[in-house]
Amino acid sequence: MSGEGRLTGEGAAGAGTWTARQWELLKTLEMVADELNATMAQVAIDWVATRPGIASAIVGAGSAQQLDATMRALDFTLLADLRDALDRGSEVLPAGPCRMFTLDCQSWLVDSGAKAGDKPEGNRPAVRNWVAATQA
Repeated sequence: MSGEGRLTGEGAAGAGTWTARQWELLKTLEMVADELNATMAQVAIDWVATRPGIASAIVGAGSAQQLDATMRALDFTLLADLRDALDRGSEVLPAGPCRMFTLDCQSWLVDSGAKAGDKPEGNRPAVRNWVAATQA
């Protein structure tokens, strides 16, 4: 597969699961690959395998041709400015501990579509305003 049309074809939006930041990283990876006349996979493998503290990178191939293409990932050197662009694009943004209390994060943790504070139907009786009830 050539990947042609991959970024513009049907389903390219990633079913809405990718953030704008992730799309920017993909564009950066594509730009670096074009500049080095390499595939995006080769650039990604080279970037991972040559990062500080990485002793090895586990890769897979379904054919001898894929293995050959994968091994060519180590035939070039990422220039400092290209490596910096990939590093900046893939940097994990700091998140404070309070982020886990956001509705989005709660829905990911619960995974049932419930938001923070929701209770399953029939879990407990509804909270009753006793002050208002006694004044009625």
